[in-house]
Amino acid sequence: GEQREKILAGNLLGDKEVIGIVDKLLDSIPDEEGIILDGFPRTIPQAEWMLSQSKSGRFKLNLAINLVATNEAVKARLIKRARIDDNEDAIEKRFAEYEHSTMPLVRWLDSNGVKVYDINAEQPIEIVNQQIISTFKENNIN
Repeated sequence: GEQREKILAGNLLGDKEVIGIVDKLLDSIPDEEGIILDGFPRTIPQAEWMLSQSKSGRFKLNLAINLVATNEAVKARLIKRARIDDNEDAIEKRFAEYEHSTMPLVRWLDSNGVKVYDINAEQPIEIVNQQIISTFKENNIN
């Protein structure tokens, strides 16, 4: 429906919509299970919500991983995967959204006591995967 159309045009869902989805998702996960949130939070309001949930004891927030790549490398990958929403306009819109909302988020997380680990995402997938696993192990996350 409407959400799908927004995403196809390269727009991200609003903070309230995304938080609502994550909130429901968290309710469905047993307390003893660990969880990796991929692509959340993407904005400071989403991160503020996440931090408040963590502080209220809903879950323990261990760390954040920031996958770092140039726009050129990201664009090449997006075009290769040939999804319908990976056209030039949509990609440019997502880059602008990233610079406006997500780049400041990385600094915000760090200054709010969340450990952020930068990983070079332009390396081969196997190496990126290995570095993510090593980061978890170093932080006693199995």
